Amino acid sequence: MNRQQPHLVFDDQDIIQKGLIVRHLILPSMSEDSLHLLDLMEKNLTPHVGLSLMSQFDPRFRTPRNLKKTLTRAEYDKLVSKTQSRKSSGR
Repeated sequence: MNRQQPHLVFDDQDIIQKGLIVRHLILPSMSEDSLHLLDLMEKNLTPHVGLSLMSQFDPRFRTPRNLKKTLTRAEYDKLVSKTQSRKSSGR
């Protein structure tokens, strides 16, 4: 997809018309995996790819023990600050 749509295209109301947006669900206690994903994106995708970090994980019945909790604000903020630092540095 990145080769097919290397740039985000917006209309006059700032609504995306075409391009690639990666939606990533951050899992509790696994923010290091998410940081690894961000590194992979930086190395392998154009700098014009959109990123949607999702924090809505909601553990339910039969959820593995290590995921029977919700994402902390600190875990989410760590990833958001990482994406903002890349954005301000031109990524």
